[in-house]
Amino acid sequence: MKNLRFAVLCFFPVMLAGLVAEGCKKEPPVVPPPPPPPYQQTIHITVEDVSCTEAWLKVSLTDMNEPRTIAITQDGQTKLSSRIAGADSIFLLENLLPNRSYRLAAQRIRDTTITDTSGTIVATTLDTTSHNFSWQLDTLGDGGGSGLYDVVIINDTLAYAVGEMYLRDSTGQLDVIPYNAARWKGSEWQAIRVQVPIFCGTNTFPSTMRAVFAFSQSDIWMSSGITIMRGNGLVFAALCIPQQIAAGTINKIWGTGPNSVYCVGNNGTMAYYNGTSWQRSESGTTLPINDIWGVRNATSGAMEIYAVASRIDQNQGRKVLKVSGVSVEVIPDDGLPWSLRGIWFVPRGPYYV
Repeated sequence: MKNLRFAVLCFFPVMLAGLVAEGCKKEPPVVPPPPPPPYQQTIHITVEDVSCTEAWLKVSLTDMNEPRTIAITQDGQTKLSSRIAGADSIFLLENLLPNRSYRLAAQRIRDTTITDTSGTIVATTLDTTSHNFSWQLDTLGDGGGSGLYDVVIINDTLAYAVGEMYLRDSTGQLDVIPYNAARWKGSEWQAIRVQVPIFCGTNTFPSTMRAVFAFSQSDIWMSSGITIMRGNGLVFAALCIPQQIAAGTINKIWGTGPNSVYCVGNNGTMAYYNGTSWQRSESGTTLPINDIWGVRNATSGAMEIYAVASRIDQNQGRKVLKVSGVSVEVIPDDGLPWSLRGIWFVPRGPYYV
């Protein structure tokens, strides 16, 4: 028993020491949470173009998270509000004053809360001109049914006009053989005859030219019927469009380069030249296609090409055609008159028909 009591008495001091040692342990230090990531602006705004009363603005998002509802402010006041689907969108700010600077910004909006704001930019509209234009009238032809159908300006000293021009000879009589083109030489026009192969054969004649386009001062394209004449202004060679591709007279030529050329004309004709051969584009209409124009889209970088079709002297319908390669799509034409003669536009619009 004595030994047992001794063992018990000895146990308690050891246990007590263990409790004291356990109670003196230090708590681990509290680690603060990591700092939030640095702020990254997710919305940006740039001025793409301005006119006297309009500004084209590009709004870009660096992520596609919500919210994607944006507002554009003009001098601190909200002018536009829209939900955007893509990373980049173009907006048109209208009813501005000429020669005026505006402070613009873009905001991301959730309900009524601003979640992010772009930097502020300044857009300055263009001033108006004096409208004091001076015109000079030139007459190309002395009669006999002379007429011009198209013109291309290469620079301020070189341009070409095409059509059918009858001039008087040295005796004062009208020459029965027409001139079908004229070259602007910086101070005067020079009438020229471009010999066109009849039905793409060996016999030639300076037949009426309907269209002209130029890629440079030494690469000029003209059309007579379904025959395309290409030359440097002095010498021309024929590029004959097969009849199964061109169903009517070519009215306009347009392209991005000599290896990508469109020719449009009567009976819904639309032909594409890739540098080596012709391809037919199904326009989906038999109306005369009177004009074609294209530019590179400022947002997507892709070519944007449109053509217009109508019978100018008869109300038989109209078409606005969107062209992509050899594919053609009819787009809405609400609000347009039935006689569509031409189309022109710049990379960010507006579009003139």
